[in-house]
Amino acid sequence: MINFMEYCDETWVNLNKYVDRKYIIDDGKNHFVRNRKTNLESIIKYPFYDCGRTTAIEAINFIIKEKKDKNMTLSKSNISQRRKLLDHVCYVDMNEDFIDGIYNDSERPGLYRGYSILAGDTSICDAPNIGYTEKQLKELNNPHFNRLRKELIRFRASCIADTQTDFILTATITNSKKIGEVELAMQHLDNLNQRIDMTNTITTYDRGYDALELMLKHKSINSYFLIRLKADDFKKERKYMKTNDETINITINTTRTQNFHNKELKKQAQEKRNTEIRITEIELTTKTGKKYTEILASNLPFDKFTTSDLKELYNKRWKIETNFDRLKNIIHIENFSGYNEKIIQQDFYANIFMFNYLMAMKLDADQKVQEKQKNKNLKHEYKTNLNVLFGLIKLDMPDLLSDDPKERENAVKRILNTAQSNLVEKNRVNDRNPDRTAKDPNNKFPPTQRRGE
Repeated sequence: MINFMEYCDETWVNLNKYVDRKYIIDDGKNHFVRNRKTNLESIIKYPFYDCGRTTAIEAINFIIKEKKDKNMTLSKSNISQRRKLLDHVCYVDMNEDFIDGIYNDSERPGLYRGYSILAGDTSICDAPNIGYTEKQLKELNNPHFNRLRKELIRFRASCIADTQTDFILTATITNSKKIGEVELAMQHLDNLNQRIDMTNTITTYDRGYDALELMLKHKSINSYFLIRLKADDFKKERKYMKTNDETINITINTTRTQNFHNKELKKQAQEKRNTEIRITEIELTTKTGKKYTEILASNLPFDKFTTSDLKELYNKRWKIETNFDRLKNIIHIENFSGYNEKIIQQDFYANIFMFNYLMAMKLDADQKVQEKQKNKNLKHEYKTNLNVLFGLIKLDMPDLLSDDPKERENAVKRILNTAQSNLVEKNRVNDRNPDRTAKDPNNKFPPTQRRGE
């Protein structure tokens, strides 16, 4: 099994790999050649220090910690202008290298019966309500702009995550109106298929992904899918089903391929004319005891996965909802450090990397906590407090990014040791107050919303 403590340390050792001129945006000028306070390496590091304060304070805090000199200062205009020269692809590559090292290991973590259980989803996020964002990310020629302002300053965050380990394997940020969920999922699959072995993965989706094109895409890369369908999906074919779990033959006609995004896949589908899809009807029960039926489409083999197995697999999909909640409320992915499109993209992808780094540290800490709890007659099981762990990582960021291997090693050990003494109950349910408490509008700083860092 991967030693995540060592792996996390190696991540910062390899940071210099990304100090490469290919990540400098070419505007015809020769940037990052003179010896300044903010060289390319320091600009790459900057988002990792960010704690959501004003740009002026963040810039000063960064230069003091980076240079280890409390008398140094840095203007917000300096850091903002220099950051605009960095391509966000730097953080995309950093995250993909981090994930690929884990998932191409012979002992890939979090396997369920030999498969990685993935989940794809999107979430609408808020962008800063400032002119730069409105001009660069959205269309402003709408006569109803003032009425639509709130909608226009939103973007879609899309990702595929591992439901067992919580790692985000691939992610993207896009205009919420220009591209749909299915098209984003197709892009994610192309990306992952080039990086890791997709033949031993099962990707689960909600009913917004009930597209024949996505199913055929999975088949084309020999990867498994499990998609929740709408009531009317394949209704004509499903009415001939004799059981609640069987394979049906889907006729591929012009109507079903007219909205395909991939031209090559569309051509192959039209030539094939039909495909087989496994349809499974599962019965679920609400909290009030009311029973209802969900319809699942998959290409999972009957000899390996029963009806109840598919029900269990689909339930795992909800873990991605938890990850989006963590991104928004622990990582604070919507709290951007600037208004320029380039800076927003840098913040987003740097935060995706930090999320995965946090999950790796959590896996290591939880493993140690479980070892300590083994053979102990405890009333409750405990796990790492993610909010505290992320705060500890931010506090020790200068040492984590140090060139001194001893400082980095000590920082990782210090973070994990402290995290193991700040635990929360596993699967905690508050029976004493089951109803949601309404927020007090007069309480400007509620204690439940204090940030970990």
